[in-house]
Amino acid sequence: MNKNKPAKKAPTKPQYFLDTNTCIDLPNLFLPENRGLFVSHEVFRELDSLKLKGLSRAVRIFCQEWADKVELLDHIPENTGDLGILETLGANPHLTLLTSDLMFHTYARKCGLSSELAVKYPPYSGRGEEYHNSFDDTEGGWGTLFKRDVKFTKGHACFGLQPKNAEQNILMYLLNDPSINVMTVAGPAGSGKTLCTLAAVMDQIEDGSYNKLLISRPLEALGGKDIGYLPGNINEKLGPWMESFHDSLKFLFTNQRVKGKGQKSLTEYENFIESDKIDIQPLSFIRGRSLHHTILVVDEAQNLSFKEIVAIITRICENSKVILIGDTKQSDLPSGVRGGLQDLVELLKDDPAYAHVALTESHRSSVVSRFLSKIED
Repeated sequence: MNKNKPAKKAPTKPQYFLDTNTCIDLPNLFLPENRGLFVSHEVFRELDSLKLKGLSRAVRIFCQEWADKVELLDHIPENTGDLGILETLGANPHLTLLTSDLMFHTYARKCGLSSELAVKYPPYSGRGEEYHNSFDDTEGGWGTLFKRDVKFTKGHACFGLQPKNAEQNILMYLLNDPSINVMTVAGPAGSGKTLCTLAAVMDQIEDGSYNKLLISRPLEALGGKDIGYLPGNINEKLGPWMESFHDSLKFLFTNQRVKGKGQKSLTEYENFIESDKIDIQPLSFIRGRSLHHTILVVDEAQNLSFKEIVAIITRICENSKVILIGDTKQSDLPSGVRGGLQDLVELLKDDPAYAHVALTESHRSSVVSRFLSKIED
């Protein structure tokens, strides 16, 4: 290809020159219909390199759904990476860079180039009227499931735990629905996502709807090391990282009134932990298994790649349920590695056997709520 060939000239009206991260996020961006889309050779090179970083699906979506809608610029930059992208933008001054990278946007503006920050659609939170299990928690009361024509007039208690608000009430109701086989639960620290989930799960274990509770979490929560690096047997290896589950179960057994039977005792909690009704395993031990009559709860699911989520979802057999819990704003994945939880939400949100609830309120101390609001700004 002739490097001296003149660059393609953009039309007189503003057009977007897409950054690499913008190409990955195109399905989630607000894009005016009357603007053209341009990419450079360097962007295509970077997209190709992302296939090995957990982004192969996103790259494939771009190639299948957007490649015919973008125009490739002829300019061949001398530099690579961001400098190569800026060089191409400088050779096409009528184009406007569209990026979701604040630092890159600022750098482009400082270089005298036209740049805009991409505006994303808000991620699906489970709210609305569009999908089968969408809900509303803004009208007062205890929430509404529009497609099901269900309006709650009181809280839906599980294992003696009363919901604190409409979003928790809807969460526990959907968790108890036998027609839902896959569910995702998101929310900030203190929103009750783990406690409410375990309360609903324990209700179903106790009434015999499922035979076993299987709890797991990704190895990123263990510092990224393989389980074999840790001392002790499997329970001793995982014990420190499963304390949050043990704390929640102890609370449910010892502090909550259950079905008019008085209080569950600590002895009953210990008997349950020692029984064959609960199992705690690392995710690497679950691959290849077939789960029958089991509820699988996966904590810290924001640290899972899409490939790992596929491996988990495909474990479901007859009368089984998978619940993925996570906070997408607190990922421990290495820089440049994309989590797959939000991709799962977008893929399944219109499936009647799937539900998603994103909790928004923190019920810890007021200073925690104020702190979370400050770091999210």
